[in-house]
Amino acid sequence: MSLCAIRLSQCFTDTRKCRAFSKWFPVFVLICPAILFADESSIESKVSRTDLDAKVIEATIADHAIVGFSWIDQPLNRIVLIRTKRDLCAIRYLSSSRGHDSKNETAFTSGDESLFAEAEFYSKAKGTVIHLHLSHRPTSGFGKLILLNRSKSYIVCGKKRLLWEYPTATSLLSADPDVSLTSTQLSAFDKIRFDDPTLRWFQYEEGRRILFQ
Repeated sequence: MSLCAIRLSQCFTDTRKCRAFSKWFPVFVLICPAILFADESSIESKVSRTDLDAKVIEATIADHAIVGFSWIDQPLNRIVLIRTKRDLCAIRYLSSSRGHDSKNETAFTSGDESLFAEAEFYSKAKGTVIHLHLSHRPTSGFGKLILLNRSKSYIVCGKKRLLWEYPTATSLLSADPDVSLTSTQLSAFDKIRFDDPTLRWFQYEEGRRILFQ
């Protein structure tokens, strides 16, 4: 494994090691793509997306998609395809932003930072493209009882629900064989071919290595 892959692997799985070389991070961001992404590369991992360092994700998806065992983080303005039994869909993230408003957790609020994304969503069955205003907001309630959740983070294709996660992740919620995702280089919905034999579709598969495309 190259030094780039080792360093990124450390970042993805241990934020302390990531911070240890943080002063060199701009150099790795500039140099690594030529080395690490020359061919499809991967890091062996069983981590979930919540284990990944957000800053590394944001830096990586400037140019490359991250395909995890249950999600795809996609660069802005590049389309992710979704395939279900009832519909074929596509999503293109246009922007993402942070609220910088996190607070200490209390008995009445989670204190989470507000997170946002704008996206366009295409449904082949409906023949429509709609604009999505996605958000993750702090929950309110009492103890573990959530009384108010103002987040809008679900994406629906056919009858299946998927989850948006900041900044540009489309996530599968369970090991459902009827739902799969794939990353593309496309930016226009009218160029989509769901039957393109070169597409590599991914389902929920715990233990699959993290791929960079």
